[in-house]
Amino acid sequence: MSHLRLYIILTVIMLCFLPRLRGQDAQQDNSGIARSVIEGNDTLPMVVLPEIRVYDRKDYEYLYLTRKYRRLVRNVKKAYPYSKIAGSRLRELDEHLAS
Repeated sequence: MSHLRLYIILTVIMLCFLPRLRGQDAQQDNSGIARSVIEGNDTLPMVVLPEIRVYDRKDYEYLYLTRKYRRLVRNVKKAYPYSKIAGSRLRELDEHLAS
């Protein structure tokens, strides 16, 4: 008797989630209008980046904030050398294109 109830409950639960199960959705159009600058024959997109503020190291009262802060510091330390390399290569390319 209890197995029958369990099967009925599981069947009802599965039927409740069945409408949400679908295959691939129709392809959505991701194109849009973006601001850009035309220089000669080149079209350069303009992207406005949000302002980033840099503060001193903080000791947070809650453990999850401390972990979040430490993860941010770790990610910045990993990405910073690559940004330096990209900046230097961009300067070299800029000088090469200027000459």
